Amino acid sequence: MGAGTSNSDRSSEAIVADTEQDAAELLTKIGRYYQAMYNLGDIRSPGPELRAACAKLLTVADWLDTARDEQLQEQAAPPPDSTPRQPASLPQAVADLLAENPGQTWTPSGVAAALQERGLAVGAGYRHHVKVALGRMAQRNDSNIHKLDRGKYLYSPAGETTMR
Repeated sequence: MGAGTSNSDRSSEAIVADTEQDAAELLTKIGRYYQAMYNLGDIRSPGPELRAACAKLLTVADWLDTARDEQLQEQAAPPPDSTPRQPASLPQAVADLLAENPGQTWTPSGVAAALQERGLAVGAGYRHHVKVALGRMAQRNDSNIHKLDRGKYLYSPAGETTMR
């Protein structure tokens, strides 16, 4: 990352690419260390923590590959008329839902269920996106959406500061 550049100025794709590159370089250095030790006659193998971390990384990578493949298959299939529609903007659909129900507290799964009832395709993969959208909206200074304790969110119309 260049001097004076913050993560907020960069796309998530750029941050992920840099992080992946850093991790790959670190793993390469670790591998070279073990190879050098072997060449010096000191036969060692990675400890259980490193092995477990690498196994977790591979498990997550496999899981994400599967999830992406499933998502691509869902997107590639032409939806029949009875298929729930995708929101043009998930954050906008979430904001609209909360604005229609001022004063009601919501959990991310409750929002996802309400969006499904409206005919929006909000499957298991989208529940995480609902949670992220709620969290980001709650962080904005000009937002009417407020994060409460225990993962709940509240929409308060402009001018109202009542928090539950």
